[in-house]
Amino acid sequence: MPQSENANDFLSNKQFREGAAEGLRRIADAPDATSEFFENVRSNLLKSLELDNEEPLSPAIFVFVAVPRQIASSYGTPVKVHDVELQGSNQWTGKLIFAAKHGTAGWAVPLTGNSVSETIQTVLSNGHGDLPAAVFYPEKRIISCAANGLAADGPSVRLSLPKNARELTMEELKKVMELVRQEGLITPSVCPPNVWSVPANYIPASETERQLQWCLAAEMRGYFRPLLVEREQVVSVGRIDICFTDLNAHGPDERHPAVVEVKVLRSYGSGKSPVSEQTNVFALIRGMGQAKSYRVKKQAKLGALACFDLRKVKASIVEHEAVQKATERYYDDRMATVMLPLYGIAEDAQDEIAAVG
Repeated sequence: MPQSENANDFLSNKQFREGAAEGLRRIADAPDATSEFFENVRSNLLKSLELDNEEPLSPAIFVFVAVPRQIASSYGTPVKVHDVELQGSNQWTGKLIFAAKHGTAGWAVPLTGNSVSETIQTVLSNGHGDLPAAVFYPEKRIISCAANGLAADGPSVRLSLPKNARELTMEELKKVMELVRQEGLITPSVCPPNVWSVPANYIPASETERQLQWCLAAEMRGYFRPLLVEREQVVSVGRIDICFTDLNAHGPDERHPAVVEVKVLRSYGSGKSPVSEQTNVFALIRGMGQAKSYRVKKQAKLGALACFDLRKVKASIVEHEAVQKATERYYDDRMATVMLPLYGIAEDAQDEIAAVG
């Protein structure tokens, strides 16, 4: 690569800055390789869909494998797929694609009978039902992500591919959080497998907060593109759960549109021991203080606390005297707490919806 006598030569180059920004956007902070694969597939498909308006599109299935060509060859004569994010939908629509973690290239064969169900049966018959797979339904603009493979029972993780990006305002931030709750988290039938341990008894899993944090950040990447959405960014006063960065901002006061802290309220710990009201109140207040301190530290325009309520009895906690005092101390018109109730039993969720209606 050519040597530059001055690093500013690169920084002043518009093409270099845009390339660097795009590279940063592709840095995944998923909790594991499988989740990173799902995020990469979603990101690549979003970019591909923006390149053409071909309608209607057929579904596509992406399967995560270490040796894509070798596995794909057992399904017939595969065709090379490359640069998914740089080309239109003709490469992937109606295809079963075996790809590595980056999800941008792989080897493809047509869907069996142009059917998702028939293709899944083919994958199972070939002994590959345990491989992580992402099924894209273009008419719904949703990816159904099966972390444990297409043969696994239980719900999949749903990632949306919104047609239009949103402007990051507090109101839009709240709307997206509620969409994530309603469409992918509200009950065990749609909730990822690592949120609840025994949902009927309202016992969460050991990594519940981390899983919910990732689900929220992953969806926000689609809705608020092209902003960079990072998880667990370390700063001198702690670790920011979700930090938004505008890589094309003109100054430091515009670089970070928002920070989000994530907290979980529980009736029981993952070890089945009861959690007191005082413990939940403390968690909420601590989250409020963290959200405000991170907003100040990053000079962010907005700060929010996403509070997932997994308690069996969802008594109002924001009206608690200590929470009210914390609100007066930490909050201004650029701060908000967003309560996001989740239910271990479908009937409990029905009660909420019926009461609103």
